Amino acid sequence: MLGRQDFTELFLTRSKARPRLLIGVKQDGEWSFYTMPQSQNPYKNSSLIVAADFHIKLSKGLSLDNCSYVSGLIYWRWRKIQCPFTHVPLWERICINGVLYYLALHSDGGSYVIVCFDVSSEKFKFIGAKHFHVQLINYKGKLCGVNKEHDNGGGFPVKLCMWILEDVQKQEWSKYVYSL
Repeated sequence: MLGRQDFTELFLTRSKARPRLLIGVKQDGEWSFYTMPQSQNPYKNSSLIVAADFHIKLSKGLSLDNCSYVSGLIYWRWRKIQCPFTHVPLWERICINGVLYYLALHSDGGSYVIVCFDVSSEKFKFIGAKHFHVQLINYKGKLCGVNKEHDNGGGFPVKLCMWILEDVQKQEWSKYVYSL
C-alpha cells in the first residue's frame, strides 16, 4: 500500500498542507509518540504552551535501534517475520517499489549479499553482491549500489562505481565507472 502512487500523492499533499512535528518519548522502557502542529513561522506568535496529540504507545522490550524514517513515514518491522536465510543485516537499506533491499553478510561469514524483502508477499530473496556497497540508492526505479575507489595510499577517491541491478530475477548488473 505504501508504494502505491495514489497513496504517495495523497500523503504528500496532506502532509505539506498540515506540517506536524513527531515527538518520541521513552519512559520506563516504553515509547510514546505524539505529534503537534509545526509553525510556519516559529518566531511569530510563539507560545510556551503546546498541545500535542497522542498517537501510539509501544511496549517494553521493543528496540528503535533499527528505525528509519522518510517524509514523515516511519520504517520499523512491527512484527518479526522469519527469514529462511541465515545472515547478518548491515545498516545500509532502501525501499523501492514495495521491496526493501538491505546489505548483509551471508552466514558463510565472508560474502556480501543483498537481501530483498517484498513487503506485499512477505517473501525474502538473496541477490549476490559482487562488491560491498557503501550506499544503496534508487536509480531511476532500480536498485543501485555505489562504491568509491581510492588511490593506493587510501586518500582521495579516484573513481565512483555504480552497480545497477537491471534484472532482479536473473541477477544482472550494469556497472558504470566515473573517474574523478
